[in-house]
Amino acid sequence: MSVDLEQSTIMGRFAESVLSPERLAAVRRSGMLGAEAGRRFAQLTNLASTLTGAPIALISMVESDRQFFTSQVGLPDDLAASMQTPISQSVCRTVVETGAPLELRDLGDDERFVEHGARTELGIEAYCGVPIRDGDGHVLGSFCVLDVEQRTWAPETVELLEQLAGVVADSISTSIDYLSLVTDLQTRLIPADLEPPAVGSLRARYRPVAASERIGGDFYDSFRRRDGSVDIVLGDVVGHGVESTQAAAQLRAAARAVFTGLERS
Repeated sequence: MSVDLEQSTIMGRFAESVLSPERLAAVRRSGMLGAEAGRRFAQLTNLASTLTGAPIALISMVESDRQFFTSQVGLPDDLAASMQTPISQSVCRTVVETGAPLELRDLGDDERFVEHGARTELGIEAYCGVPIRDGDGHVLGSFCVLDVEQRTWAPETVELLEQLAGVVADSISTSIDYLSLVTDLQTRLIPADLEPPAVGSLRARYRPVAASERIGGDFYDSFRRRDGSVDIVLGDVVGHGVESTQAAAQLRAAARAVFTGLERS
C-alpha cells in the first residue's frame, strides 16, 4: 500500500508539471501551435524517420487536453490533417511529466501503456522520445519516433533525437526573440490614450494575435481639431511580420504629419 501511495504521489506531481500555468503559457508563447511553424521543421522530422528507420516521427507540443503535431511524417491522413490527438493518446505527455527521454520497445510490456490510448486506439507499439525545452527550461513537448510494430531502438537513437530537439529549441528561442521585436514595434503603433472629443468619449481596445508569427501592421490614431471634433485613422498593412509593422509605423507617422499640417493651415 505504501508503494502505491508513493507512486500516486509521484504521478500527481508529474501531472502538476504538465498542467503548470507557466509551462502552458510557454507552450503558447513558443509559436509552435500553428501550421506555419511546421514548415520550418519538416526536414527535421523526415531526417529523424530516415536515420532511425521509424515510419513515424513527430514534434509534439503537449497542452492540458491535447498534443499538437507541429511537424510530422508518417501519420495516417486523418491524423496528419487534424494535427492533434486528445491527451489520452499522448505518450509524449510522459516525456513532459518526467522531463527525461523515454524509450519503449514494446508498449504492451509496460504496465503504464498496456491500455494506453496510443496503443489501443492508434496502434502504436514502440516509442522513443526526448524533451523539447525552451530557454527557460520548460518542457514544451517531445521530439519522438514511433512504430506500429515492436522494435528495439538503436543505441544512438536517443542521442540523435536530443540533437534534433536542440535544433528545435534554438529555433524556438529565435522565434520568441523575433516575436518580442515585432510585438514591441506594433505596441508602439497603438496610442496609450486617444484624443477626447468635445462631446462624449472615445475609447479603443486592441487585441493582437498572441505568440504568432502573423503579427502584422494594424494601427490607429486620433487627432483633435480646434473646434473639438476628432479625426480618426485606422490602418492595416497587408502582410505580416517586421516589414508590415515597419510600414505601418511609416504610415502612422505620415498620417500625423498630414493632420497636423491640416490643423495648422
